[in-house]
Amino acid sequence: MVKKTSFQTRREFLRRCLAASIGSAGWLGFGSSLQLASAALKDTSALPGYKALVCLYMDGGNDSYNMLVPTGSAYSTYQASRSNLAIASSQLHNLNGTAHGLHPAMPRLASRYNQGQVAFVNNVGTLVVPTTRAQVENESVPLPKQLFSHADQQKQWELVAADSSDSRGWLGRAADLLATYNNSLLPMNISMDDIRTLQIGDSDPYALNPYNLTDFEHRSWGEGDAARHQAFLDLQHLAQTHPMMQAFTQVHDDTLAIYEELSTDLAAVPAIPNESAYPTGQYLATQLKMVARVIKSQAAKNTVNRQIFMVRMGGYDFHDRLLNAQQERLNIVDQCVDAFFNTLNSSQWGGLGGNVTLFSLSEFARTLSSNGDGTDHAWGGVQFVVGDAVQGGMVGTYPDLTLDSSLDLGGGRLVPTLAVEQYAATLVRWLGLGDVELATIFPNLGNFNSNNLGFLP
Repeated sequence: MVKKTSFQTRREFLRRCLAASIGSAGWLGFGSSLQLASAALKDTSALPGYKALVCLYMDGGNDSYNMLVPTGSAYSTYQASRSNLAIASSQLHNLNGTAHGLHPAMPRLASRYNQGQVAFVNNVGTLVVPTTRAQVENESVPLPKQLFSHADQQKQWELVAADSSDSRGWLGRAADLLATYNNSLLPMNISMDDIRTLQIGDSDPYALNPYNLTDFEHRSWGEGDAARHQAFLDLQHLAQTHPMMQAFTQVHDDTLAIYEELSTDLAAVPAIPNESAYPTGQYLATQLKMVARVIKSQAAKNTVNRQIFMVRMGGYDFHDRLLNAQQERLNIVDQCVDAFFNTLNSSQWGGLGGNVTLFSLSEFARTLSSNGDGTDHAWGGVQFVVGDAVQGGMVGTYPDLTLDSSLDLGGGRLVPTLAVEQYAATLVRWLGLGDVELATIFPNLGNFNSNNLGFLP
């Protein structure tokens, strides 16, 4: 790894400080070379069309084996393992052609599955190499560090490898490799919430306030703000010899240019056509509506071919109140995701549902066994992928939910049979990356038998 110069270190410090100075929406990085400041025209024809990934981070560890439930002969095993937390089979939504039902709170996602627009990726989690229960118990293979820990497993889901010392995330690295095809000041990676490791590459993501694009405070103090801002610029652009001041000036100018460009773009976007379909007062709804607006504003531009968005919903650490709390959480997800794709597919948005893929991410599943009113931290779980481009169905093998099965480390903590790298590689491949680039992003990808799970073309 190349050691940063003192100038680069000062620039890093300044860009963080500058981001804080503009409130909830800020530009959090230009990379070590501030590429956006002098971006030349780039070739957007090599990756024609517009595509966007949207990561829905379900923070806390979703109990995914109560989200996707086995039916038929396997239901009795599920019921025995889950005891007082089992959902009645009569309440599950039918998923055509499968021996599974979807949580009662997710009728819209079930309908989209039955239209071929949803894939469920089964028993996926952090791994270094393919791993069995016996190998874990014998300590004969390398394992992700600090299994069952929120902070550690979140980070390992987001890093390029579970055992990596590289601090960059896999969506950040994907954006680095795709940046050649975007000719826009606006970074490819955009977060509607806190900046997470997942989106950090050689250039950091843009943090966008989902409620409203926020201007610099010194430009919005009221009477005389235009003159005040011009005086600020005049002082800032005096001949600077100190590298920190040069870096500050450059970052400020680029941040302002991004703000003004995005403000203009969003002002031209029509009102959300199905606003009433989004649940009122829900943060996830606010985030996805802003994502839809940015997508609409950028998809028609010849300067942007690929974008990546992050939205977040907390509240999935179900140590108690599992049945009621998950009902509430999943119902919000169901309404928001369905409304989001209906917005994209509206005539006002030009039918963009096939250009956007939304996928879930949660740091681990929960124990199959009940702790009385909830469940505790586990390992492998189920994730979902939604979009018109998705090749819907069941991906991987849904695990045997028998307690003390060949995958169970105790209490229903299941060893994953698919790795995060396999899930992630399939997603970023859809953006246009090939095998060589995937191997560059994911150093452990070659440890697993497939780098393409097939749920996207």
